[in-house]
Amino acid sequence: MSRFDIVDRTMSICSDTTAQVVTDTGDSFDVDGIFDNAEIDFDHKREGGNGAGGLNFKNRQPVFTTSDRRVAGITKDWRLTIRGATYFCAAPYADGAGWATLWLAPAQPHPAEGVSDGGQWR
Repeated sequence: MSRFDIVDRTMSICSDTTAQVVTDTGDSFDVDGIFDNAEIDFDHKREGGNGAGGLNFKNRQPVFTTSDRRVAGITKDWRLTIRGATYFCAAPYADGAGWATLWLAPAQPHPAEGVSDGGQWR
């Protein structure tokens, strides 16, 4: 059994959700995976001195883990709908062993023609 078959078999056992994927060319398909919308703590320390006076933040970071061959060639133009929310992949990480971890960001609607979307990422 190849490594990819092992990953696919493991994913079919462990997956907790299905992402509906739409590529930049309009192709759509479903991908099984593991979705985590973890709350991440991070600190921002004041520069200089002893770092006192920094800030502590909490942020949600949605992550989707799946077989890397199912999302090969993913770009920020692909849309993933997971549990009713739409995301794009801000940063994909393939581990070389058949798994891909997709760090997700909420999708912004495309601006109307000739309208600037200001400070939005998309």
